[in-house]
Amino acid sequence: MSGDQKEPVLLRFVCRLRGGSQPILAEASDGLRYVVKFANQPQGPNLLFNESIGTELYRRAHLTVPAWRPLRITESFVCQNQSCWLETPDGFEPPQTGLCFGSCHLGSNHIRLYELLSGRGYLRVRNRNDFWIAWLLDVCAFHADNRQAVFCQGLDGKYCGAFIDQGHMFGGPKGEKDMSFAAPAYLDRRIYPSINFEPMEKYSRSITTGFGARHRNSRKNGRRTRRSLDCPIP
Repeated sequence: MSGDQKEPVLLRFVCRLRGGSQPILAEASDGLRYVVKFANQPQGPNLLFNESIGTELYRRAHLTVPAWRPLRITESFVCQNQSCWLETPDGFEPPQTGLCFGSCHLGSNHIRLYELLSGRGYLRVRNRNDFWIAWLLDVCAFHADNRQAVFCQGLDGKYCGAFIDQGHMFGGPKGEKDMSFAAPAYLDRRIYPSINFEPMEKYSRSITTGFGARHRNSRKNGRRTRRSLDCPIP
């Protein structure tokens, strides 16, 4: 995250993106494009907190993640770009003004970006071993959804996987889901280099047992119900 004190302001709406949090692609006043998630997105009150802390956790583990920063959304941007409004059961709702989460968009004229690869394409991913580390980290952090990644292709034809969408870490956007060993795996298991699976599972379960007990107790005591999005940046 940048050390600048003033948050870039959203200036130009580009398009809507897929996903339950109803993100958009937009350009900010710093000239960069961001994948933007709003404070009042429909998935749950902890999502922006999870995105920011989860991304920092991955970065500290030396895993490839897009840079992120808080962005500011103004009333004029909301009024002028009704295509970015959130769809709800009761109709369309304007995004909440103020701070929102921005993840730098990795695509550009010089970088080819892929959401999926062919079977043999996975053999050309430089950081395949990182997917094992990501799986273990997600288990420890109670990631309640499949691991998401995009693949950036270099001039040599090889790919680098970048890990995205951390909003379902820490028990999910509402903090109510239990840990599962299998859930946070990347869906296409061909990404994983050959490894003896059983020791990894045993090790993961041993180090998450204590965390699991504290997670369930904190939920019973109501300590996870505080709205994290009032201040999405740690």
